[in-house]
Amino acid sequence: MVPPPGYRLCITALAVILLPLTAAGGQGQQEDALPLLREKEKGLRARSVQLQREQQFLLFEKAFTAADSKYLVLDIRKGKGVLRYRSRLLKSFAIALKTSSRSARLKSGPLPLSSKKDGKPQERRLVFGDHFLVLQTAKAGAMTGKERNTPRVTIGAKDLASLFFALETGSYLYIIND
Repeated sequence: MVPPPGYRLCITALAVILLPLTAAGGQGQQEDALPLLREKEKGLRARSVQLQREQQFLLFEKAFTAADSKYLVLDIRKGKGVLRYRSRLLKSFAIALKTSSRSARLKSGPLPLSSKKDGKPQERRLVFGDHFLVLQTAKAGAMTGKERNTPRVTIGAKDLASLFFALETGSYLYIIND
C-alpha cells in the first residue's frame, strides 16, 4: 500500500507541532514527581539508619555469644531490661528513666561497666561509661557532683541486687533507644 501524496509532510508537521506540547507536559510531571522522590529518598535514608543500628546490635550479640561473659540490654522505649549470658536469657526486669534524666538523650550503643558502688541496698549503683549512665533503685539517695546531671535508670531493689552480683567491672550494657 502506497501512502497518499503529502502524507509524510503532514506527519512531519504534526510531529513538529506536538513535540513541544508533549515535552511541556512531561516537565510538569517531573516537577510533580520531584517532591515525591525526595520524600521517598528521606524514608529510605531513615530505613538505612535503622538497619545499620540493628546490624550493630546483632554484631554486639554475636560477639557475646562466643564470649564467656554476661551482658545487659536495656530497651528504653519499652521500659524493659534483660540480663543475658551467651544466647540465654537469665533475667528480665522493668526499668524507668528518672524524670530529671529524660532530657538527657541516651544514644543507642554499647557501654562498659566502669564501676560498682556497694553499700546498703538503697546505695548500690552500677555506673556505665564513666558516669554516662547509672543503674540504681528508685529509693536511692540524691547524687552529688558530676553525677547530678547523669542519666539514671531505676530498677527494683531485688533486680539491682541480682545484677550487682552477676556483673563484673568491664561487663557491657547495650542501650536501645530508637
